[in-house]
Amino acid sequence: MNVNVDSIFENFKSRGPLTMTERDARDIFYSKIVPQICAKERGPDHPTLIMVAGQPGSGKTTAIQRAELGLPEKQTQKVNGDNFDAFVPGYYERALEEPMHAATYAEDAGSGYFIRATTTRAELMRQNLVIERAAADGSEHTAYRFRRRGYRTELHIVATPHYQSWTGVLDRAERALRTQGHIGTNALIPRDAHDECYAGWARAVFNAEQQKQYDRVVIKRRGGEVMYDNQLVRKRNGTTDWKYRPQGLEVLLRERHRPVSKTDAHQANETWDRIVESPHMHACLGSETLQSYANEIKGFVDSQASRVDLNAKGPDRFGVDTLARWSAKVSADLCLAKSTRNQFGPSPEFDNCIQKYYDKLSAAASQYNRDTLAIEGDKIAARSRRPLLDERSRERSPLSL
Repeated sequence: MNVNVDSIFENFKSRGPLTMTERDARDIFYSKIVPQICAKERGPDHPTLIMVAGQPGSGKTTAIQRAELGLPEKQTQKVNGDNFDAFVPGYYERALEEPMHAATYAEDAGSGYFIRATTTRAELMRQNLVIERAAADGSEHTAYRFRRRGYRTELHIVATPHYQSWTGVLDRAERALRTQGHIGTNALIPRDAHDECYAGWARAVFNAEQQKQYDRVVIKRRGGEVMYDNQLVRKRNGTTDWKYRPQGLEVLLRERHRPVSKTDAHQANETWDRIVESPHMHACLGSETLQSYANEIKGFVDSQASRVDLNAKGPDRFGVDTLARWSAKVSADLCLAKSTRNQFGPSPEFDNCIQKYYDKLSAAASQYNRDTLAIEGDKIAARSRRPLLDERSRERSPLSL
């Protein structure tokens, strides 16, 4: 079916070493993108938008495959922003020469127009949409746009711990460089950009439920296991409310802070051993930076603090020092979440929820050892009463993310 989306390319802007003309961009979209990756059939009368969300390296691609269950393939448009970079002329050559900057050059050249044209085409055809998104800020605008056009909107967040997703970013880059000789469409993003995306989804899920931005909110593990599923239901008076008490933020945080299993620790160690031996990765990031990342992740997954499980039997399994290190790690991670005020603006309600979560964990840690280690238990109780670290103190924490 021929659908005209020429209006997307009006006032086309392109810059940088991979510059395209407006005519180039139109021709690429209609002659290559539409036949290769666009869904072919008109969608249902009541289509669905599924936003599959999570920081880079969180495992969104696998989640997208699972999220599509029940959506007809020919009526469902998948949108993975990274895949559109490959359609920019000269991208692969640039990826070979400058793997750290190729994705930025593609964006500067105008790859975003391809994404907008693809989603607009799907919208005009009333197709289901499955959109992969790494950055949290602005995601609510997409949901609002499609809900106004009659779409059911769903937010599926992949709740991957920080150490796993950052490992995933560098792992996929190393594999691509080793097997293809270039980065491909696997964006090797800076660490601070990864952390900003990671922090943003905590605030985004809070806003999603507080402001009812989506019709359904799902939180799942990296492997696809659903941990939380809530949806809006219509009441007799015509208003809508959540079927269950909103707990998306807490479920997301608990999944991010779950104990590191021996299997996950072993896998992380093996992956980082391979990454630090890669001459390609040393060339991209520098030996000192690469080794510091490896030491940070391996040091964490091998520590007793990473194994803390307050539900485990045996009250003397974790000592006071281990619990203190675990508490500092959690605190630093929560400070990262609170830093999203720079993306979303201030929210005392969000900050209060973060503090309550931290206080609840601290109280549980205190109770954990209270029966058998009274003195140490009192020490932890004292720690639990102190306020959550602010952003300035996070930088001083030895266990900061």
